[in-house]
Amino acid sequence: MSSGQLLKTLQGHLRPVNSVAFSPDGNLLASGSGDRTILWEISNGKVLCIMQGQTENVYSVAFSPDGSLLAGGKMRLWETSSGKLLNTLQADLGTVWSVAFSPSGKLLASGGFDQTVRLWETSSGKLLHTLRSDRPYERMNGAFNQKVTHPRMECARTHVQKTRVIILLNIPDAFHP
Repeated sequence: MSSGQLLKTLQGHLRPVNSVAFSPDGNLLASGSGDRTILWEISNGKVLCIMQGQTENVYSVAFSPDGSLLAGGKMRLWETSSGKLLNTLQADLGTVWSVAFSPSGKLLASGGFDQTVRLWETSSGKLLHTLRSDRPYERMNGAFNQKVTHPRMECARTHVQKTRVIILLNIPDAFHP
């Protein structure tokens, strides 16, 4: 369909929606906002579940490659089948602008307003490495390149007012669980 025709309007948030992500199979949609993170069934537009334990603005949500996990907020991991909060990854985090799973689902990256990209082990929640920006007042966003067998991190450095540069960083094998 290339018409741009409206298919559905999903209503359930009380505050503006900051982020949306489709599940890998395309059957679910996650949405994050300042009030809650919601998992929707695309086929009927109904709320499947409201993810538990959110207390902050969610600016980014991401599904694991197999669709079993959802990450968002200040590094919360939820089970998509139930909405149950599985883990809150611990670190001195400010605002988290972006989250991304590695192609294997074993690593999770978070990009923050504190000028860092953090790499986490998904299974244990262990913080593996923190990458810092050398420029002040920049946000860091992270995404894994899904098309390479040796995962690389793509980090977008973004000035508060406009995008300045995108840098590609190789993540050493030492940081792959």
